Parts: sequence; structure tokens; C-alpha cells
Amino acid sequence: EGFRTLFSGANWATGRAILMTIGQLCFYDSVKQSLMATPYFEDNLLTHFTASLAAGAIATTVTQPLDVLKTRSMNAKPGEFASSLDLIKYTAKNGPMAFYKGYVPAFVRLGPQTILTFVLLNN
Repeated sequence: EGFRTLFSGANWATGRAILMTIGQLCFYDSVKQSLMATPYFEDNLLTHFTASLAAGAIATTVTQPLDVLKTRSMNAKPGEFASSLDLIKYTAKNGPMAFYKGYVPAFVRLGPQTILTFVLLNN
């Protein structure tokens, strides 16, 4: 299939990785600070758990469209899509929710991973 096929979907995977980092790291800190600004939360396990859960949900929501595009790009036959824009248009024809196909399984994987990462990191 060739060298180029080896890297099919790499552009989508790179964008997804960038958004995943932003979704997890930035939003974890932002949510945690917002929670601790209320009288209901202090620096404890519940706060870290809640902020991690929110960060996992945000990261999944932000990255899922790129994950769908990456998967479609990697599974496409050579020449099936003329460009990245062609792939986006093809996916958009199925409606906006087509970009969130597989959201629940993605969150079921990412949610616990994000919680474990930040709870263990901060304790």
C-alpha cells in the first residue's frame, strides 16, 4: 500500500492529541479552581475527582470530531477522499452528530483514565 498509507490519519491524530492535552490539562485546572472558589469544595479527593471527571468529559467532547475524522481517514480506500475538506463534507452530510459517533465508548475509556491520572497525581 505504500509509505503514504502508513501515515494516513496522522494529521487528524496530531490535532486530536493537541486538543486532548488542552482538554485534560487546562480544563482540569480551570474546573478545580472554579470548584475551590465555592464554599462547597476544598483541596481534597472529591474536588480532584469532580474536576477530573469534568476534564475527561470536556476532552472527549472536544476531541471526538477529530477522532471520527481520523478513523474515517485511516479506514478509507486510497483516493476515496480527495482532501481533508472532502472528508469533513462527507461526514457532515450525515448531520452534526456524525462527528460524535462513538462518544459514549470514548468517554467510558477516557473518563476513568483522566480521573485516575489526576487523582493519583495530586495525592
